[in-house]
Amino acid sequence: MKTFNCISKVTTTSEMGESPFWVEFEVTKNLCERLEEIKFCCTEHDIESATIDIKPLHWDKEQLLHIEDVALEVRNRNFCFIGLYGGQQISSIPIKIGHLVDIFDNQDMCLYEPTHEFCWYEKTLFVADSANHLDTFKFIENWIAEELS
Repeated sequence: MKTFNCISKVTTTSEMGESPFWVEFEVTKNLCERLEEIKFCCTEHDIESATIDIKPLHWDKEQLLHIEDVALEVRNRNFCFIGLYGGQQISSIPIKIGHLVDIFDNQDMCLYEPTHEFCWYEKTLFVADSANHLDTFKFIENWIAEELS
């Protein structure tokens, strides 16, 4: 099992216009095990959510934007990265912990679920909040264009 990077689309409640479009994090065996442990504890003890001091590799536009209070949140068998930008909550797309662990264990696999889209591109896993394949490909195209500019 090899580690890989994952790039997830970001949502925001900000009306400031400028906010990160994506967040990148590393998927490791240790991360998968920690996520499963936290999910188990939350389920076992009827805890709605848990926030852990785990940071992503980086946010889109982080050189321009001051993102504060960054953490990993586990909620309802899902996880996401959260933070504050301009006093507004930003969050990566919630990812099902079980799906990410399955992908880590079987990295040649691409999963599809009506509310989540996983797609590999050059050894990086992309996650977009869409049941439409074209939306995920547009997300990847935008990421590539931004990286090349």
